[in-house]
Amino acid sequence: MDSQDNKRKWKNRDLLSSLDFALTGIFTAIKEERNMRKHAVTSLLVLLAGIVFQVSRIEWLFLLLSIFLVIAFEILNSAIENVVDLASHYHFDMLAKKAKDMAAGAVLVVSLFAAVTGLIIFIPKIWDLLFKIIEVTMTFKSGFVAILGRPNVGKSTFLNHVMGQKIAIMSDKAQTTRNKIMGIYTTDKEQIVFIDTPGIHKPKTALGDFMVESAYSTLREVDTVLFMVPADEPRGKGDDMIIERLKAAKVPVILVVNKIDKVHPDQLLAQIDDFRNQMDFKEIVPISALQGNNVSRLIDILSENLEEGFQYFPSDQITDHPERFLVSEMIREKVLHLTREEIPHSVAVVVDSMKRDEETDKVHIRATIMVERDSQKGIIIGKGGAMLKKIGTMARKDIELMLGDKVFLETWVKVKKNWRDKKLDLADFGYNEKEY
Repeated sequence: MDSQDNKRKWKNRDLLSSLDFALTGIFTAIKEERNMRKHAVTSLLVLLAGIVFQVSRIEWLFLLLSIFLVIAFEILNSAIENVVDLASHYHFDMLAKKAKDMAAGAVLVVSLFAAVTGLIIFIPKIWDLLFKIIEVTMTFKSGFVAILGRPNVGKSTFLNHVMGQKIAIMSDKAQTTRNKIMGIYTTDKEQIVFIDTPGIHKPKTALGDFMVESAYSTLREVDTVLFMVPADEPRGKGDDMIIERLKAAKVPVILVVNKIDKVHPDQLLAQIDDFRNQMDFKEIVPISALQGNNVSRLIDILSENLEEGFQYFPSDQITDHPERFLVSEMIREKVLHLTREEIPHSVAVVVDSMKRDEETDKVHIRATIMVERDSQKGIIIGKGGAMLKKIGTMARKDIELMLGDKVFLETWVKVKKNWRDKKLDLADFGYNEKEY
């Protein structure tokens, strides 16, 4: 037993001694041989590049094998040179020269193998990196685009189609949009900030004044104007009023003829000719915002006319309005869909609170629907609260889709007499003169 233990100890000592000699030889070679220092530095750089480019396991295997072979053969080359020089007493000898050349040739072969391996692994990765850098440093374009037009011509439908989701409410009632809604369309090369404005009409209340001035104020803020008109309605006084304003604007105006799915091509051509005679438009683009026809062509035209600029908003941001505003608009949209006569124009929605309930793991929203008269309150509540419940159920589905979360929605109805003509009430409900 003792003799076997002694043998094991001697074996361990031999292994440790061999390892010590090997490490000493490597460090000596690095210290004394210039080529070894070059190979050591190159190996470290290759290892660092492998970490930076996150090479795969098989690529690591080939890199480490290449490094090992180069260093091993360089050490052998140094050892052979020293032995040959010593044996020949540093005198010229053909056999000694041949031995040195063969050793140097072996080093060259493994060096070429290592170089080719490195090129195969790193050139595609370096190319991808350069391509990304070129993409990032390429000229980024951006611009602001206003969508102007009479009420109910499809401005919000167009914006929602471009954004791929609902950010502006839609209804067949006129004057649905009351605030300027920003839709932020971003790609790798450009950012177009659309501003969906309230429909321009002859105002009859302070709210109407706010909506019209809010729409016209965008002419001072944008780089391009989309003047949207319906294909299925003839040019009217409202259109003429807008055209007169646009003639004085110092930005290019593109005529967008919407709802082409509702008319015969001959009627569409007549409509285009009529508007072309009123003003010199930069472009005229017929579209169907509802079906998406020719919308991509309009986006291409806008992209071509963008100038170099900043990316004003993060790539994942689609609107400048907070979630509370979008929630209030979605509730108001359902009121517009489900009520008639004077109710749609007399309604405002205020979100009183919006927070997560930790017990139910739902977003708890409390909102108040404001009306101007008691009779309107009764209509919105409905018999036994049926109408209010229907409004809440429909709105909740849209809100859950937008938030990507479960929602518990509570709604109340309050009367605020003649709020549309009181500036203080307008400000409280989010219609602020400072916006224009």
